[in-house]
Amino acid sequence: MDTRRFFIPCLLMFFCILLGAFGAHGLKPLVSAEKLASYETAVRYHFYGTTGIFILLFIEQFSSVSLLLSRRLMLIGTCLFAGSVYLLVLVPAAGIDSGSVRWLGPVTPMGGSLLMLAWLSAGIRMWKKNQ
Repeated sequence: MDTRRFFIPCLLMFFCILLGAFGAHGLKPLVSAEKLASYETAVRYHFYGTTGIFILLFIEQFSSVSLLLSRRLMLIGTCLFAGSVYLLVLVPAAGIDSGSVRWLGPVTPMGGSLLMLAWLSAGIRMWKKNQ
């Protein structure tokens, strides 16, 4: 197995922990409770998506099924979902006009949809592999 495939999810998890710690310790005085709750949701889904990529990599390791499409969908979905929420919270907290990131609002559900599609595609791929 080419263990370099684990680099991206390891990097994603690093940033998940970094951004989570920042939210817990540095962001509280800068944003409302509602914005902080949104940020915490982004961190949670960042963690879920990254963990999902690790799970898919381990499934590939111990079976002959390729889940490359699912891993890519999960990576893109995680980045779109969590990344858009991070920016929607952090840009106004940095004193930048929130209008500059308003367009990110529709990106969040697109990211969530890709996360759902990633798991669906993984399930279908594994189902078909056993037939």
